[in-house]
Amino acid sequence: SFFLTFVVGFDLYLLGLGYISFLVGAGTGILLFVIVNAIIILIADSRAREIEQLLPDVLQLISANVRAGMTIDKAIWLSARPEFGLLEEEIRRVGAKTMAGRPITKALIEMSERVKSTILNRTVKLINEGIQSGGELAKLLDETAANVRNMQALRKEIRASVMMYTLFIMFAAVIGAPLLF
Repeated sequence: SFFLTFVVGFDLYLLGLGYISFLVGAGTGILLFVIVNAIIILIADSRAREIEQLLPDVLQLISANVRAGMTIDKAIWLSARPEFGLLEEEIRRVGAKTMAGRPITKALIEMSERVKSTILNRTVKLINEGIQSGGELAKLLDETAANVRNMQALRKEIRASVMMYTLFIMFAAVIGAPLLF
């Protein structure tokens, strides 16, 4: 964007627009910077939403593996399935790091930092606390999966209610107000 700023500003200056050409060049550079950052943020948000949708299924699979007698790192590693998409990649990274000797808690924290999802971040904190306290991890994972599903259902319900209110207000403003006037 800095390069574009100078190129556009210099080209417009050569075309005879004077000093305003540098302002137009700066505006072009800033606009490009904002558009690129907006695209990156939208891609990151869509990745986080996709991972949040699949998280309850992964948690239940990990829980089933733990109940079957596997260690937590082995249970996480074996829960990486192709149908989980982006979350499969993250789980495989966590598994590879733990197999290389990194503690499972740190590998999970790094995964939550890469994804930037509040739901995943809270889930990772719960899993890490469960691992450190030595509690019944399978039950914790099942309850967390159920809570995530409930939260997702509530978000959908809230979104639908807000949309209904928005449509009602638009109807009142576009049709109701002119009729009353």
